[in-house]
Amino acid sequence: MSLSKLLQKEILPFLDMYLDSYPFGVCDLEEKLICGSDSLITENKYPVLSGEKIIAWVFGYNADNLALYLSKVLNREEENRGLGKEVLQLYREKNLLLRVTEKIAGDLSLEELCNLAIDEFLQITEATSGLIVLQLDPNITRYDTVAFRSTVLFPVEPFVYFENEGIVGQVCRTGKPELINNTLTDSRVKYRSVDAQSLLCVPFKISNKTLGAIVITHKEPDFYTAPSLKILSILAAHITPVIEKALIHAQQIQEIKAKEEKLTRKVEELRIEIDEIKRQRQVAEITESEMFNNLQERTERLKQRKTMRLQPE
Repeated sequence: MSLSKLLQKEILPFLDMYLDSYPFGVCDLEEKLICGSDSLITENKYPVLSGEKIIAWVFGYNADNLALYLSKVLNREEENRGLGKEVLQLYREKNLLLRVTEKIAGDLSLEELCNLAIDEFLQITEATSGLIVLQLDPNITRYDTVAFRSTVLFPVEPFVYFENEGIVGQVCRTGKPELINNTLTDSRVKYRSVDAQSLLCVPFKISNKTLGAIVITHKEPDFYTAPSLKILSILAAHITPVIEKALIHAQQIQEIKAKEEKLTRKVEELRIEIDEIKRQRQVAEITESEMFNNLQERTERLKQRKTMRLQPE
């Protein structure tokens, strides 16, 4: 809150009465009068402090005590505003966790769960895009995009990340969250875009293993702050165990499908082999039958007769 707003809000009536008994003036750093009388501006002035920063000057009779009083009132107001922000932050965190807990109690697929995480965060913080990458194959350190939301076409590329590749790959390797204020000037960012200048990246970490990460971007630089990163980290920590279960379930389904496909191929190969055995058996039955032998003998005699007729006399 600026000093002029504070004066108008709380203590201007008091200062008016004070001015009648003790002439004074309050000016900003450019010596523009905020309140009081400008006829008393002298070098004998005292600072009004916000923390350790000078934001105004008081001059006139008893100016030192008035400057001290204004500094105390201003800093008290700043503290109250800080407490209000903390309470609001806690309220937002609590509501976020309550909503997510209620929704993940249902039977959600891995993709639905990831979309839910992005959508819930976007309800409380503005963003240009959000995506979630996961290690779908536990044998390969590759992270594929499972969910994606964006107000522009492709602010973040590619959609597949390898361990230690760019910020996303680095977060997946180290398990440490990242807040980047300007991706265009950060040498660690491999894929830069004007539509993703601010970036939050938080890992889904359980024990010593990183399952993947959630990435939130905004087109403006310096858009996100430490509280934004904290909320995203809380969301990620809350949803990670559920993502792990969904990921294991998806991997089990994939393994079952692979086994089914392998079994189907084996059955097909066996069917072909059985058909070949049947064909060979049928051929053997025909060639070994008495009728077939008689036909062969008769055919042979006919060939001999034909040969004899063709011979010259």
